[in-house]
Amino acid sequence: MSLVSQPSGSKKQQKIYQSPGAQPLRLLWRACLINPEKVWEKTELLDTLYWIRQASGLSTGLVWGVLPLTGLNAFIGFTIASTTLILLWYKSQRLDEEEYGGHVSLLAEGFAQSLALFMLTWIIVYTVMHAS
Repeated sequence: MSLVSQPSGSKKQQKIYQSPGAQPLRLLWRACLINPEKVWEKTELLDTLYWIRQASGLSTGLVWGVLPLTGLNAFIGFTIASTTLILLWYKSQRLDEEEYGGHVSLLAEGFAQSLALFMLTWIIVYTVMHAS
């Protein structure tokens, strides 16, 4: 749980506790709203890219598992789909990539974790759906 200060009507600040579990959903919801005028803090942007990538890994793993995709083509397809999604999203935000560490930093954010999630989901769904 994180401690968040909320300004109130009086001069005192009220302290509330916020569940960390709500953070990924809030970031994904904000990511769905394309707002090119939004100014992103670096940590908020990287967190948003991370959670977009995780949602991409989970959904791609489900689809690849239901469709009997196997082998290197499935890995290449995941890499292309995941990277393209991230690239299109942050291009739609009209970000200055250099301000946030460059293309490589933005495209690599959360890739290893999403690859692991993709593989786990893909293997489980494929095994359940297509086991002999």
